[in-house]
Amino acid sequence: MRILTLVLFLFILNANLFAHPFYVSILEVNVNNKSKTLECALKIFTDDLESTLQAMYNLVPLHISTQNETNYTDSLLIAYLNTHVVIQQQKKLEFKYIGREGDLDAQWIYFEFPLNNTKSNFEITWSSLIDFFPTQKNILYFELNGARKTHIFDSNTKSATFKLIQ
Repeated sequence: MRILTLVLFLFILNANLFAHPFYVSILEVNVNNKSKTLECALKIFTDDLESTLQAMYNLVPLHISTQNETNYTDSLLIAYLNTHVVIQQQKKLEFKYIGREGDLDAQWIYFEFPLNNTKSNFEITWSSLIDFFPTQKNILYFELNGARKTHIFDSNTKSATFKLIQ
């Protein structure tokens, strides 16, 4: 009986270890020359986001995308993103939160950065979730004048510079 219990315990432990085998987020950035902004849409797994916010701010579960979601989730999210998605163009650009939508699987978070200059380079530092999930990969899709560039941020590469003029 002990062996059967041990085998069952190891099976359950093994199943839980591989329940979420990869950690990835996607950030789509579009340059809007008319409004002079970088428009951003971030897709992030809900459970990873919740785990990170709970650990970072030492909180009880936030219940993101449920009827029991806390009323301060967006405030925490804004504070977190303001320090983990940073764009600089001579100086740090101002972060403007637009909103979010999602479900128990993933969240789409919308925000933008007003550009100082639509002709100069900018640097993105993106470190979301990396401190809590060392294998996290953050994939950036940057679109400018119909051309799409891709860059991967991880524990070794948290910053990249992009040109607004091609």
